[in-house]
Amino acid sequence: MLLKRKVYLSLILAVAAPLAISTLIFSNSIRSNTEEKLAKVDLPTALSEVKSQIELELSTPIVVGKEIAQNLFVQQWMNNNEDAQSRGKFIDYLKHIKD
Repeated sequence: MLLKRKVYLSLILAVAAPLAISTLIFSNSIRSNTEEKLAKVDLPTALSEVKSQIELELSTPIVVGKEIAQNLFVQQWMNNNEDAQSRGKFIDYLKHIKD
């Protein structure tokens, strides 16, 4: 009886040990490959897409802001301490830009 148990135990260990070792090696390999792909491919691609979306959304307001800042009428209006007489023209100008 004792010999049968030892044989069964030996057979179980002979099957289970290599299976456990190969499973551990495989899982480490999968994890390593996944981390490498994530760091070298997926993350840079996602960041590039986010950057492109941000640049796309900000490009129009930046261009409009630069045009307003360089507009001679706006500069004169500001140099004249933003006088009330020209305020209506300035508001009309901003409405025109908004549309």
